[in-house]
Amino acid sequence: MHLSPVPVLAVCVLVTGVALVLTTWWGRGRGLIPIGILLALALGVVTTVDSLDVPLRGDVGEHQWQPTALSAVRSTYRHRIGTMTVDLTAVPFAGADRSITATVGVGELVVLVPEGVGVDVTARAGIGAVQLFGRREAGGVGINRSASVAPASPEAGHVNLSLKTGMGRVEVERQVTLRLNPGAESEVPHAAA
Repeated sequence: MHLSPVPVLAVCVLVTGVALVLTTWWGRGRGLIPIGILLALALGVVTTVDSLDVPLRGDVGEHQWQPTALSAVRSTYRHRIGTMTVDLTAVPFAGADRSITATVGVGELVVLVPEGVGVDVTARAGIGAVQLFGRREAGGVGINRSASVAPASPEAGHVNLSLKTGMGRVEVERQVTLRLNPGAESEVPHAAA
């Protein structure tokens, strides 16, 4: 069971406020003022992050996934903070249908798909921007975009992408338009058990 910190912090702010009111009669509540301010600020930050549904799971930094076999494609990719690139351009999707979910809490999520494969994308940025297949980038708060690209042939395969970043940018492209950093961590994952 996952307990959101929002109600816990709200109760702490309420208790601190009641204690401040009660201690005004004795003149000893001055020390509660900074505590109340810090709790109120923390509540504001946590409420904002909670409302944006920031997916804070995974690694930190720059991470590149470059599977080369269909069996190496994961159903879920997660990254906490930084840039995550999921490069699917070397995967032979012929005749296959795959669903992939990828999330970045804070940062950039880039997914590269091979030519000819059918693609359905739903992408969300809590605060930030979404750009799909070179179309005009949409930015702001609560950005939701979707796009579909038909396969080149019925046997070409299909990929269904569900992408999300809490704060940052989501990009989906057909070809490699980025120069991958040679010093960045690169991983070719094995098939998920």
